[in-house]
Amino acid sequence: MLDPAKIRLMTKIAIYEKQEGETDVAIGKYYRADYVRMNILKTILAVTFGYLLLILLLVIYHSEFLLDNALVLNYKLIGKQILGYYLFLLVTYIGAVGVGYTIRYARSHERLAKYYKMLGKLKKMQEQEMHLRELEEDKEE
Repeated sequence: MLDPAKIRLMTKIAIYEKQEGETDVAIGKYYRADYVRMNILKTILAVTFGYLLLILLLVIYHSEFLLDNALVLNYKLIGKQILGYYLFLLVTYIGAVGVGYTIRYARSHERLAKYYKMLGKLKKMQEQEMHLRELEEDKEE
């Protein structure tokens, strides 16, 4: 006979696995600090690449001006400004990403805890069902 409670539980488990389960399990393989650090490192690489690309595009766009004034430009000041903007951008992104991925990890961890609790309930239901079957088989003998 079909157990409606077991069917509901299995449906909830299947929906979770289909929607967020794969992502949460992948996140759950890491410690929180490792997960956040890994994503901060990805962000540092992306920001650096994007900033260098932006600087390259600006140099190309202003190349005529740069060539005309190559001898009179204050390269030390330009370098300090470029580095200052880069560090400001990097610190801002690192802070935002650190907070964002910490929150994402915590939410994922909570969903995983509920998921494992549902799996435990399902296991208990199956064990009870098997125990009842064994009792019925013993009665028949």
